[in-house]
Amino acid sequence: MEDERFKRLFWLEDNLYVDAAPVIIEKGSLLLDKQTNTLLIQLKFHSLSVKKIKALTIRISTYYASGEKHPETVEYQYLDLLVEYGTRFGEKKAILLKDTVIRSFSIDSYSVVYEDKTVEEVKGALKPLPVSKELQEEWINLELQKQYRMETTEEAKYIPIRYQNLWRCTCGEWNLRDTCSVCQSEKEKIFGKLNVQNLTAAMDDRLKKEAEEREEERKRAEAEAKRQEEIRQKEEIRRKKQNKTIRRIAVPVILVGIFAFGIYPSVIRPGMEYKHAKELLSEEKFDDSIETFEALGDYKDSAAMITEARCLKAKNLLDKKEYDAAKEIYEDLGKEDAVKEVTYQEAKDLLSEKKYADAINILMRFEYKDSDELLHEAEYGRGIELMEQENYVVATGYFRKAKNYKDASSKVGECKYLKGLQYMDEGDYYAALKDFEAVKDYDNGEVLKKAEKKISEIEEQKKYTVDFTYSELNDGSVKGKIEFEGKVIQVFDAENDSMYLRVELNSNKDEIVLVTCKKDILNDWEIDDKIITVYGSTSGGKFTYEAKIGTVTLPWVPAESIEIQ
Repeated sequence: MEDERFKRLFWLEDNLYVDAAPVIIEKGSLLLDKQTNTLLIQLKFHSLSVKKIKALTIRISTYYASGEKHPETVEYQYLDLLVEYGTRFGEKKAILLKDTVIRSFSIDSYSVVYEDKTVEEVKGALKPLPVSKELQEEWINLELQKQYRMETTEEAKYIPIRYQNLWRCTCGEWNLRDTCSVCQSEKEKIFGKLNVQNLTAAMDDRLKKEAEEREEERKRAEAEAKRQEEIRQKEEIRRKKQNKTIRRIAVPVILVGIFAFGIYPSVIRPGMEYKHAKELLSEEKFDDSIETFEALGDYKDSAAMITEARCLKAKNLLDKKEYDAAKEIYEDLGKEDAVKEVTYQEAKDLLSEKKYADAINILMRFEYKDSDELLHEAEYGRGIELMEQENYVVATGYFRKAKNYKDASSKVGECKYLKGLQYMDEGDYYAALKDFEAVKDYDNGEVLKKAEKKISEIEEQKKYTVDFTYSELNDGSVKGKIEFEGKVIQVFDAENDSMYLRVELNSNKDEIVLVTCKKDILNDWEIDDKIITVYGSTSGGKFTYEAKIGTVTLPWVPAESIEIQ
């Protein structure tokens, strides 16, 4: 559905599940169609049933903006299905609502009809399945992540977890069977390979082998270059012999005299070639210069000039950011310090280009000069990138690794605060409170003040008013969440899976309150004459009904939970 037409007013937590249920409710949203001004609910299911699902009936409670429950339960049927295990369905169906002032909803129960015509009723509190960490959050080492993917599946993204009779694969899919329905990985393998010690050992072996292979490849390339050089030199000797024959015929008689005394081949010609080689070097024609110096053998300091030419070539490659080629030359010359300098420069260049992940991959295995400081700079920069992407959990990990670099500690606090806001938007106030409270460990400035304000907001929402009188409840002067004790004098069944209780406030027979609640709040409904504690709200207002004595109106409290004393 297009965002410009539909506005999302409310959404359920992701992946709602009841133990041993045949489906996961992956998504649920309340949408406003801005063109028709109608409300609709969309749900997305994930089948875990080994039997094909033929139909599904769902029952939904809806609520006004005040939190008061709408008196009617919405029931909707998904028909003419043939849903197999691991398949998603339902997201293309719209459940239209009659009342346009509804602002939230909850799932009461649902029933499933299978292909063999058997029916399964699912009741109980729906709870979100646990969220597993991403590999990059648990293991910042990119090579360790790669090793796990190599040993499991290329689609590996998350740390696999188990929950009740289900397991979440590293690819992100929840499964009931032992084979993942998406990546086809085996459960035993996915969890069996999740051993950091074994993975690290395998990673080290692989990296060592890859380094050896690179070295072998370098030697092969060097041998081939040497072979080609020998061929070239032989061809050069042959060509020079031909030229020499021509010159002997063409040159003046005086030159014949010079050669007769051996002056040209031993003095003049090598001097000219040496001068030419240095000119080539000044023109940065490194390969030609090296070849010419090599042809001179032990003439003057030709051997030293070859080394100088190769070093200048490596420096030129470094200026062009061809780091591997430059390191190869220095390694061949046995200049370990120069190799480290190239690696150091590569890391610095990556930092200046804001390629923080690549810089980290180099610096985490490298010690040279201020490489530790550069690593913290890269970790800090990566954290900033992830903050901008709103990936606050992984960003926190990088800021922690950056230790005391700049304001890394304060950034951890900021990430905690921003993640807390995300949790609040999702309705997960417990997780939000946990992150807001963690801010004080990392920040004592403006972010902490904001976090403390949010903590107060959440705590305020959690508060129940206990100090009030019956008259205050009756005339509406007490508002919001309330808590009270009372004696149950009557319990009776109502429609829509609800129960009604007439309760004496503080066991006073002249102060009667009507309490309504869902049937699944209590396991035992034999509670006549028992003392209970009610946690609810004053959103119900007044409840009026007809009795033998006439019309009765009582304060009405919808209960969120009830405790039997």
